[in-house]
Amino acid sequence: MVVNGKLEAAIEEERLNRDKHTRVFPQKAIDRCLKIANKTYDDIDYIAISIKPTHNLNKKLGHCVKNLKSFKPFINHEFVHAYNKQKGFWNWYNYHWSTKKKWP
Repeated sequence: MVVNGKLEAAIEEERLNRDKHTRVFPQKAIDRCLKIANKTYDDIDYIAISIKPTHNLNKKLGHCVKNLKSFKPFINHEFVHAYNKQKGFWNWYNYHWSTKKKWP
């Protein structure tokens, strides 16, 4: 969490849920960062996320074609999990801001 250009808090979800390389939406990390910075959801002006399943897609598909055994796990990891992360983000976002006049 950055407040007025200064890093106030940062934590990985896996440090809180004890699941290495967790794929769940980082709700606990968000809540902890807000607590550390003494902020609420109403104080949030911007949200930055890094969920882009198409990043380096050609390179990933090339690797997949060369290793056909990895095709199904690749699709599951790169698209199904990414879709679920995006869905988790939008569910979280709408829960906190769907009825408010100010959105980040």
